[in-house]
Amino acid sequence: MSESLAAQKGLTVNLPAVFGQPVAEIKPRFSTPYVVFAQPKAGDQWKGLLRHFPDLNDGDPVLVYPEPRKPERLSPFRCTLLHAKQYWSVVDKNQQGKELSQHAAEPDAGSLKANEGVAERIYTALIVYKDGAAIPATCLAKTVKCGAFVTLNEAVKMAMTPDWARNGADYEASVAACASPFARVVAQITVSGKPGNGNPYFPARAHISASGVAEWKALAELDPAALEAVAEAYQRFVGDLKLV
Repeated sequence: MSESLAAQKGLTVNLPAVFGQPVAEIKPRFSTPYVVFAQPKAGDQWKGLLRHFPDLNDGDPVLVYPEPRKPERLSPFRCTLLHAKQYWSVVDKNQQGKELSQHAAEPDAGSLKANEGVAERIYTALIVYKDGAAIPATCLAKTVKCGAFVTLNEAVKMAMTPDWARNGADYEASVAACASPFARVVAQITVSGKPGNGNPYFPARAHISASGVAEWKALAELDPAALEAVAEAYQRFVGDLKLV
């Protein structure tokens, strides 16, 4: 009969010196919630989302959480804007839009090679409203999805001025309830219509309204740690841009 494990507790194994060092600290991969507009061309990401949502359509917005939490469809996709960074990518049209360079201003078409194109990008930090909660998240909008966030950005800028309250009683109430301009604004973002102008993707549009009691309650219960994590993710992304 073999000895029990208990009887072997004095066992010593001679290890190489490198394994005699203290075990290194291993941290989980940094990840925060983010919104994607689902695309069949996204490969593995599309396949992964289809496992959760078999009826997923091209352009549907999905809120993706760090694992193991499952993603959630955003229907409707309601949010407000904390911050945004706009830039342009020069892409290789012959390699499925592979990014070649990043630019702070839109490159002149005359400077491009025959195989190159320009794609607008807007990276955002958002508050997503879902099921009574205010969820900090990021979103990278590309090409025809950018227009929705341009509209939302303009709305937040207006909410900083007296003009916002002049839009009606709901807008005036949002000013009275919310000291922060972003909290006064709600955008419902829809993806519809038809691809056009040589772009195969469905455009996104933002429908703007004033925030109300539901949003105010959600913001009052906002998780500060989640907000800090999204702020860090936003700063990392913007800091890693190599703009020319």
